[in-house]
Amino acid sequence: MIESQKKEFVFCLDSDGCAIDAMTIKHQKAFGPEIIKVYGLSSIEEDFLDLWDQLNLYTSYRGINRFAGLLKSFEMMEAKGYQIPPYDQLKIWIGQTSALSTEALIDYNEVHPSDQLSKAIRWSHQVNDRIQSLDGAYGAFDYVKESLARMSEVGVVYVVSSANRQAIAKEWEDQGLMDYVDGMYGQEAGSKAQILKTISKKTKTEKDRMLMVGDALSDQRAAEDAGFMFYPIFAGQEDQSWKDLKDIYLPDVLNFDYLGPVEDKMKNSFNQWLKPM
Repeated sequence: MIESQKKEFVFCLDSDGCAIDAMTIKHQKAFGPEIIKVYGLSSIEEDFLDLWDQLNLYTSYRGINRFAGLLKSFEMMEAKGYQIPPYDQLKIWIGQTSALSTEALIDYNEVHPSDQLSKAIRWSHQVNDRIQSLDGAYGAFDYVKESLARMSEVGVVYVVSSANRQAIAKEWEDQGLMDYVDGMYGQEAGSKAQILKTISKKTKTEKDRMLMVGDALSDQRAAEDAGFMFYPIFAGQEDQSWKDLKDIYLPDVLNFDYLGPVEDKMKNSFNQWLKPM
């Protein structure tokens, strides 16, 4: 494709649970267990981990930022009558920060030192260390590479994730996907909506040429906020979702037939798929 054709479309993709089959194992082997260790919740381990998995994997909160998920899980467990460590300082930070990242929390804790925040920082670091130890435990969903290859022929491709960028880059390199990627943004770059708005402004692209692919309602909301079309990857049906994108819906996008009733149908189905908790 000539350069002018290559830049006609903009594609943004989430990573964990969307392109890379890593979300479930990360929550079950890293995020949840490290909460138990750092916060000393062994006495309620089974109940907490069950709630954590349900919250992060199978409900409308799927894809929630790690710190926002930590706060939400504490609030929900407390509402159920469980004894939970204090989290008021974490809630204050989350309510006022513009970047839900470990680095932003470290900076805030230096000005407003708190044992609560130090513990959340330690948890986040231990999660990152644990994820690194899981190297090679997961791969890309079927049809991701083929879809990316086609996207990269006709447009620019960005990875937009709320996860740690270093970990994302390693996973995409391991799966041989980086050749199709023009840029990569992790939690350090801000919210997904902020990142998508930046990309939209930089590329100066019309909505019917910009597509966000994600597996969480937060991805859909970010796309809508930034003026992108949205294509959902359904939890539990990821391979089929990517096959349908490759065979049906990506051609619709390229023919300018996706925006409108087709996208609305996909979004309505997705909104019914992930239930409120």
